[in-house]
Amino acid sequence: VCDEGRGVGPGGQGVYLDFAEAIERMGRKAVEAKYGNLFDMYQRITDEDPYTVPMRIYPAVHYTMGGLWVGYDLQTT
Repeated sequence: VCDEGRGVGPGGQGVYLDFAEAIERMGRKAVEAKYGNLFDMYQRITDEDPYTVPMRIYPAVHYTMGGLWVGYDLQTT
C-alpha cells in the first residue's frame, strides 16, 4: 500500500486500522475488554477516539532475536 503511494500521514508510510466492523460485529464492550488499554494509550497520544476514528499506524520493530554483538566502533570478533 505504502509502496504504491497510498500510505497516509507524514511521509506516506502509515496505514489506517479501522475497528468499525469489529465494533459492529462484537459490540463496543467486547472490543473495549480486549483492546481498551491500547485504545486508551492511542487516544492519549493522538487525541483521537479510536472507537470512532480509524487509527493511523506505522510499521515498527517490536523486538530483536539474536544476532552478533557489534562494538561501538562497528566491529566484532
